[in-house]
Amino acid sequence: MSIYVFTANNYLFIGLKKSLECITSQSCYLVKQNDLNVTDILKSACQDDIFLLIPEGLKFSFRFLNAVNHSQAKVLYCLRHTSYAYHSYFGFSVLPKNFTLHELISSCRVRKNIKKTRPPQLTSQEKLILYYSIRGLSVNTIAKHLSLSCKTIYHHQLKAVNKIGVRKVRDLVNIPKDYIDFLHLNY
Repeated sequence: MSIYVFTANNYLFIGLKKSLECITSQSCYLVKQNDLNVTDILKSACQDDIFLLIPEGLKFSFRFLNAVNHSQAKVLYCLRHTSYAYHSYFGFSVLPKNFTLHELISSCRVRKNIKKTRPPQLTSQEKLILYYSIRGLSVNTIAKHLSLSCKTIYHHQLKAVNKIGVRKVRDLVNIPKDYIDFLHLNY
């Protein structure tokens, strides 16, 4: 059984590795998201392995999260913002931003059968407005482009953002752009 830590914070990894090796007999490895052997690690992972995703100093793409989801390993995701709903689409176990060693070890013992949810059901207008919003277009620009009033754009934007699990439109920057593309194209 091995623990693979995906993070850009080397100090965090070293502290975790020392702490976990003292308490458990598990090997702990640092993996960078852009390492060449990431796909090999994801494919060769067994059910006893654990992927610990800590987006400290980096942002995981939706494509990467999807690849991690299709592995055999249990996935623990440390969220900076616990309200975001896209992690529940995968069924990842969630750790708070400032997790303790006890919380990490307890989460490692839980089985991988966490209930997955469906992606949020957005209307075609909400998808389109969200797609434009994530690309930085203003409400006025979107309104002119779609021949709608600004008030209508605000309304659709607010509904879409709430369905995704984000509190404010400005927080969309914390969600992977390819997740919005996925919602826009697939659902």
